[in-house]
Amino acid sequence: MSSKQKERQHVVCRAVLVTIEQLEQRRLLTSCDVVFDILTVSGDDSVNNNMTISYSAGKVTVTDSAASTTNCADKLDIGRIIVYGGSGPSATSTGADTVTVASSIPSSIATTLYGQDGNDTLKGGAGTNDLEGGDGADSLSGGDGNDTVSGDSVTTSEGADTLKGGDGTDFADYSLRTDNLIITMNDGSANDGASGENDWVEDTIENVTTGTGNDNVTGNSAANTIHGGMGRDSLSGGSGEDWLYADSISGASGGEILSGGDDADHMYGAEGDDTLTGGAGADEMHGGDGNDVFHSKNDGSVDTVRGENGTDDVTDTDAGDDVLT
Repeated sequence: MSSKQKERQHVVCRAVLVTIEQLEQRRLLTSCDVVFDILTVSGDDSVNNNMTISYSAGKVTVTDSAASTTNCADKLDIGRIIVYGGSGPSATSTGADTVTVASSIPSSIATTLYGQDGNDTLKGGAGTNDLEGGDGADSLSGGDGNDTVSGDSVTTSEGADTLKGGDGTDFADYSLRTDNLIITMNDGSANDGASGENDWVEDTIENVTTGTGNDNVTGNSAANTIHGGMGRDSLSGGSGEDWLYADSISGASGGEILSGGDDADHMYGAEGDDTLTGGAGADEMHGGDGNDVFHSKNDGSVDTVRGENGTDDVTDTDAGDDVLT
């Protein structure tokens, strides 16, 4: 077997080399200003890679069931790890790859995992993790830290994905999507995404960002942040202190529907004629431009209603208690 054939059987680890002079300069800094700090790990297109990224004895180590163990880099040089299930950014691997960031990877090291084509399983670690499944029915688990998980890498569905958060504050990212989405974070069912897509946004996800379609998003009992994107959206926070953003661009037609639910919620309409509804708790509602309608629940709480530009209508207020501007 030639050396090139052996090389293709191994996970390829590429770390930017840092010169001795640069290391000496780094030690003199009072705060770390590392430039060459990215480790890139690529799998093999011809197999189902099963990679574990771990740290021990000062080394970042990659273990792959389709290859031997490889020490990739000294931890001193690493600020981010990027892992591709295939052989690189432009690979068309259809393997069912598994990538796991072990808990031994320090939380100071951020990770970005790309499953690419195939039905992949991506598991983040203790730090900030960005996970993108790509084509196929993928399972994405953020792990500890504040994570962003995205089942698809294009504007439409690429498969029925499962999106999980974990400890920390996690985002399900649908921002590239152009179709109409329904996402219900509190029903425990694989019925999220576009019609027939059958994603499952589990209740360990706190936050959602959608794209340019007309989307319907319902939060869960956590403190949710929901960005509706540039379509005409209906956003509902559920229980918990929620932040709802219509996010339409300038000149959009508006017609957003924002419902805070219970607890003290924060709602921001866009241009156009929006409807904002508070619930139990001291809510804050910003209509934005347009002729907006506000429903402020008569529950004894002090709501803040800001109509901004346009002719607005406010109903169901607590007489003398709410703040109207």
